[in-house]
Amino acid sequence: AAKMIRRSCPPNRSAPIIAVTANDGASERAACIEAGIGGFVVKPIKVQDLVTEIQAAAKAA
Repeated sequence: AAKMIRRSCPPNRSAPIIAVTANDGASERAACIEAGIGGFVVKPIKVQDLVTEIQAAAKAA
């Protein structure tokens, strides 16, 4: 889904994408980065972790 979102964005725009997953392995993180996902939050979600990722995505946008 992230790759489709990236392809649909205009060249000069970017949509922030944050993965929320139960998988915390290095291969999962690498796959997310390769797909263009900028943030990563592991379940069970800690509110502060989610807030931190949202703030980072907002600054990068």
